[in-house]
Amino acid sequence: MSSTEAATSGSAGKGSIRCLFSDIDGTLVHYYENEADAPGMPEVLPLPESATGRKARISIETLKLAAQVRASGARLVLVSGTRYSTFVNRLPFLPRADAYVIENGGRVFYPKKDVASVSAAARSGDKGHTEVNSGEGGGGSGEPSCPDEKSAVGDPTLTAHAASALTEDLKWRETMESATGPASQDAIAPEDREGPLWDVYRTAVAEGFEVDTNTYYTMIRIKVKTGGKKRARENPEGKGAEDPQEEEEEEEERGGEAAMKKLLASLPSDLRVVTNFGLVDICPLRSGKHNAAAFLAREHFDIPLANCASMGDDDNDIALANSMGKGAFITTFSSESVEAAAKGNPEQFTVAKSEGVQASEEMLRLIVAACN
Repeated sequence: MSSTEAATSGSAGKGSIRCLFSDIDGTLVHYYENEADAPGMPEVLPLPESATGRKARISIETLKLAAQVRASGARLVLVSGTRYSTFVNRLPFLPRADAYVIENGGRVFYPKKDVASVSAAARSGDKGHTEVNSGEGGGGSGEPSCPDEKSAVGDPTLTAHAASALTEDLKWRETMESATGPASQDAIAPEDREGPLWDVYRTAVAEGFEVDTNTYYTMIRIKVKTGGKKRARENPEGKGAEDPQEEEEEEEERGGEAAMKKLLASLPSDLRVVTNFGLVDICPLRSGKHNAAAFLAREHFDIPLANCASMGDDDNDIALANSMGKGAFITTFSSESVEAAAKGNPEQFTVAKSEGVQASEEMLRLIVAACN
């Protein structure tokens, strides 16, 4: 069921929001199966492709509204399951924020320089020009500096400068070490890293799973249906079967699901399972968007969760949504569990009536109104 069919009014207008924790993919940026259906420039910007080749869009209005959240004095934090490389590639095209959370809560970053200024410097060749962002109080003029269409295809120089504008919270990262090992081994190949997470990685690979570790350092991502031993086709000529290839694929998928259940049943106690985009993420127990949000609200912003709200769309947003005192704003139902959560607690969840980038704008307008 689409968000339009199940729209609710939820917690909009419950009082002043002092901090917004917003997911990125499916929430602030959107993917269109048919590129011909995607809104175009100048109202909507294309983002650099993800590491897996996915193309996304973000609207100029979304950037302006996100800037208005910060201009009101409220904090804005982007929280995502995204990998590091996709994050820094897209950072100049995302709303400016007071903090950034990636890898399902495993890593936290703060802006040590103004990302938009650094990006502009990279495009102009002025590598020395930066603006210091002290992080004190909400920020932003309400009018973001938007990348141009040419830069939206991705620029390695721009990406490098965006990365230099960030500093990681190593205090938070240290809490992951019992599961991931120390951050000092980030430069080591995943198969050589120490820690329970990487033991699971090696086991999953040995079992035939397709495991994604590309610039993931506090989690791994597994595709379910590719796991398990392939069984030879009993009837290679297709006799007595309408589509033997389809039967083989279904049998392989069942084998993969059984192998996945076995793998997850043996997970160490300091690891957790998160589902996102239909994939299985293995993460430290101490991570999670909700745990990272609680840490930031308490340790960095000194804002009670009672004064916080979230935006999201998928399974890995539910725990965060339920922990927010000012409710959760849902752009779409990317999973049945999100839909069930919203229907089960309409006072907590506000669901967009529109779709795509318009849904982002609809929810942000409500949030801006609740920040003032």
